[in-house]
Amino acid sequence: TNFIHGGGDLFVSGAEIGWDLDLQNHGRTFFENTLQGNFVADDAATYTVNAAAGSIFDGLSSLTFSNGSAFSQLDGQMYDVATPDVIAPQAGAVSALTYGGSAGTAAIQASGTGGTGKIVMFGFPFDAINRASRRQTVLGDILSFFGAAIAIGTARSGTAVHPAVPFTASHGVRCRINRRRLRHSTPG
Repeated sequence: TNFIHGGGDLFVSGAEIGWDLDLQNHGRTFFENTLQGNFVADDAATYTVNAAAGSIFDGLSSLTFSNGSAFSQLDGQMYDVATPDVIAPQAGAVSALTYGGSAGTAAIQASGTGGTGKIVMFGFPFDAINRASRRQTVLGDILSFFGAAIAIGTARSGTAVHPAVPFTASHGVRCRINRRRLRHSTPG
């Protein structure tokens, strides 16, 4: 909470975050007030997500995430995401991705106001998105939303830098991928 209220940007993903924090009340206040989400259902019953109109992913074609049918060196199916959380945005947040078949919201984004940081939260694991090129595009959109001008070649941008404000040490960005914390530091 202090990190986000201090202006830090946060990307959170996982299939049981809403179920545990909100439904089981192991952090409901944090989930609803800080992450600005609501848990809706424990299983979207689909492995497909679509970009919500006007979101940071607007224009992105449908994505699929792992159903566990194959494994290919972290570039294909990795494990069965059996129960992706259906979530909903609280006031101040909007839907960023929706599940196929009208199953509900798969991801939310919050722009942050009054000096608070921006938030992107997925109801399924980011690392389960099929194909590295798709993960790269999605992460580029998230970093662009956070204001980090970091060069990431994507299917939508080629090898260009996602347009954004210059990234400085005052932009706190935390990102967790494949259970490893990534750190980025820049001069200034």
